Amino acid sequence: MNKTIIKSRRADAAQLPRPTAAQQRWQDAELCALISFDIPIYLEKGWSYEAAERCVDVDAYSPEKLDTDQWLEAARALGARYAVFTATHMAGFRQWQSENWPYGLRQARWRKGQADIVRDFIASCRRYKILPGVFISVRYNAWWHTHHELPLFGPHGMLYGNQAATAAYQAYLRSCEEMVAELCSRYGELIELWFDGGVMSPESGGPDVLPIFEKFQPHGVFYHSRQRADHRWAGAEDGTGGDPCWATMTDVMAQYEAHRDPEQRRTLLRHGDPDGKDWVPAMADAPIRNHAWFWRKNEERLLYSPDDLAAMYFASVGRNANLVIGLMPDQQGLVPEADMAVCRQFGRIIGEQFKRVLAETSATGPVVELALAGLGRFDKFVIMENISQGERIREFVIEVLSPDGSWKEVCRGASIGHKRIARFGAQEAARARLRITRSVGLPVIRRFAAYAPS
Repeated sequence: MNKTIIKSRRADAAQLPRPTAAQQRWQDAELCALISFDIPIYLEKGWSYEAAERCVDVDAYSPEKLDTDQWLEAARALGARYAVFTATHMAGFRQWQSENWPYGLRQARWRKGQADIVRDFIASCRRYKILPGVFISVRYNAWWHTHHELPLFGPHGMLYGNQAATAAYQAYLRSCEEMVAELCSRYGELIELWFDGGVMSPESGGPDVLPIFEKFQPHGVFYHSRQRADHRWAGAEDGTGGDPCWATMTDVMAQYEAHRDPEQRRTLLRHGDPDGKDWVPAMADAPIRNHAWFWRKNEERLLYSPDDLAAMYFASVGRNANLVIGLMPDQQGLVPEADMAVCRQFGRIIGEQFKRVLAETSATGPVVELALAGLGRFDKFVIMENISQGERIREFVIEVLSPDGSWKEVCRGASIGHKRIARFGAQEAARARLRITRSVGLPVIRRFAAYAPS
């Protein structure tokens, strides 16, 4: 092997950003089911952003058949390894026994005010061996009349410097901190605390929630604020990441705010920056019904097909990004059967795609070979870096050995990171090799595997 092919900067490899143990666990989980359920679905026209900005009578909440195990059945059918529940969304309705809040399950007639859906959801996650996470909203809250980051408190709000509004604002911030303390301290370990749209830092006038999270959830992922962003959004709710999709950027929140053009923001988030100084991998999300994150009646026509979701999987998990698929229980509190059927079919498609591994190995160095003689046809490779050593690979080529003894290229690319799925027309060959043509430091391959066609 000609060593000059590898443009290696070994002195720089030690300086590469690396994931925390929490980030690596999150990336290993790969596929998430986001369970979106909130009180505005009981309005006549169902959930919408406009509806979520209105308070709904607590006694409208009546999911008579609610079954968190059924939600986790759907998550397991998808193949999800973690699940996140919208404990409180834009309406401000808290779906646990909150002790510092007048608008939630404790005030509802349903289950005599004793229900705690966060508790039930997390217990179901434990039973199904799926890692639990929690989604909350701070920037938007209909009960407190907050919208787009600033608490307005009606016509005499903060914009007018009203002293009463200032006191109310401080009370709201303290209630947000108490909410985070309740959710982070009561239910055991969480894989993630997800703030809808992010949360302002105390320096910007937001609640001081990060110390609370770090105290009670030292092994969790925090998403996200100017203080800490453990991963990033991939720029569009279409379930896809960019190609390439690097796990690194520098000060993602500041860069996002600095780019006012939506397309520039999208490009930045989809691709990341190979020279970035922070480890901030991508998350690509999409609801199972296009483009509805919450249930509304008669919208089965919006369901993505199983093949649509499979395409998202290869364009997210297959490109070094986690995939989040949104599920939406109906007014009875159940994931609808039509949606369940799509989950099952999608799960079967992905299971069949990766049912038969022909050969696999791990290695350190610029060339990794697999012996495939006599093992049959293959149409995809999975490549994984050992990201605990940083994202070192910058360009790669996969080649197969032709009958005449020459190597034939079947695919090439840039980023690998946690996982890259390389697909091509079915081949049969005696050997295959992964050749790293550019890297920072010595490449460390966690896994290189060939798979038979489904």
